[in-house]
Amino acid sequence: MSVILGYKTSEKIILAADNRCVNKSGDVVSNKIRKIVSVNSHLAVAFCGNMVIQIMFKKKINSLSKGKNNYYVDDALFWLKEIFLFFKNSEKTFNKQVASMPSNFIVAGLNDNLQMFLCSVLFIDDEISMCVSDSFLFTPPHVSFEKYAHKYVAYLNNNTKNCMKKIVKEISMESNAVSKTGDIWTYSCTNNKSKIKHFY
Repeated sequence: MSVILGYKTSEKIILAADNRCVNKSGDVVSNKIRKIVSVNSHLAVAFCGNMVIQIMFKKKINSLSKGKNNYYVDDALFWLKEIFLFFKNSEKTFNKQVASMPSNFIVAGLNDNLQMFLCSVLFIDDEISMCVSDSFLFTPPHVSFEKYAHKYVAYLNNNTKNCMKKIVKEISMESNAVSKTGDIWTYSCTNNKSKIKHFY
C-alpha cells in the first residue's frame, strides 16, 4: 500500500497520491504509476492498494457510452461497489482474494446535487465501507497513521503551502512503499474546472 490523501474547503477539493507500486514482497515495481483517475472536470478518484481495482475502474470509464461530464461522485461510488461485488461474488480464487485484500479509495468532486463531495471507500475482509468527511489520509500499514494524521491536520490548519506534497515526501522517507514523486488533482468550484499536476 502507498499513500493517498484529500481535503475539501468551501472553494476547492484536492487529492494527492504518490507514484510508487510495490509487489506483495515490498519490492518496487514502478515509480511512474498515476494513482489519481480523473473522470471529468468535476470528478476524480485516488487509488491505494490492489492495482487491479484501478485497472477495472479505468476500463469502466473507457466503456462509458454518454458524455463523461454527465457523471458525478454518486456514479463513481456505484462503480466501485459494482467492481467490489464482481470480485467478491466470483468463483475464481484470484478474484475472491482481490475482494478480501485491503484497498482504499478517495472519491472527490461534485455529487448529483452539484455540491462538492469527498468520500472514502474501503475494501477489506470481503466487506465494503464508505465514509464522508472534509479530509482523508491513507498511509502504508507499517507507517504510523497517528503521527502523519497529526501532521496533516496541523498543516491544513496552518494553511501550510504544498502541505499534501510535504506529507507524501515525509512518508516516503520512512516507507519504501511510497515515492517522493506524486500527483495532485485540484477542483475549483469558482470555474468548475480541475487540473492535475505532477510533483518531484
